[in-house]
Amino acid sequence: MQGSLNRRGRVGHGVQPGHQSLGIRQQGDPATSRQCGQAAFERLRDRLQLGKQPVLMLTGTFLTELNVASTAAFMPGPMMAVYYATKAYVLSFSEAVNEEVRGKSVNVTALCPGPVETGFQAAADLGQSKLFSGPNRLAMLSATEVARIGIRAMLRGQPVAVAGRINQVQTLLPRLLPRAVLPRLVASAQARH
Repeated sequence: MQGSLNRRGRVGHGVQPGHQSLGIRQQGDPATSRQCGQAAFERLRDRLQLGKQPVLMLTGTFLTELNVASTAAFMPGPMMAVYYATKAYVLSFSEAVNEEVRGKSVNVTALCPGPVETGFQAAADLGQSKLFSGPNRLAMLSATEVARIGIRAMLRGQPVAVAGRINQVQTLLPRLLPRAVLPRLVASAQARH
């Protein structure tokens, strides 16, 4: 499905534009390697749709949009491949649509937080993951702080906002390291104690 600008300079994807001026969406579904290995094709397809379809369907409904991606969007994610892939989609889609509407009094921002204290860790069975403990806890921000960073970036018209200094540095790693190293590095960071 391709997007195109309508008369109001908004992206249309088969959704009638509403009167809202702000939209914030978080989508995705935690997937662990154990779940992916045992899940039926339909369940994986549903997870992919949950991660991608709301962003696509609601684009053009708001004048200013904040789509919640993740630092996971910048790298491959063994043991959580579906989650990482849907967040990469949200980031790429948001950047592309933001460019399409540049100069039209419309902007789209992709918010890319790292680990955030929410129910996600429990839902994804990541309580024992190194990603959420030890030195990695330094990268964790509160949900309130992440929301503040995202809204501020959105109101400034910033296309991408990576929440937190440690996370900003972390998103540079894929540009600096050989591609073959990344999956192992991410798998190691997500391993259980």
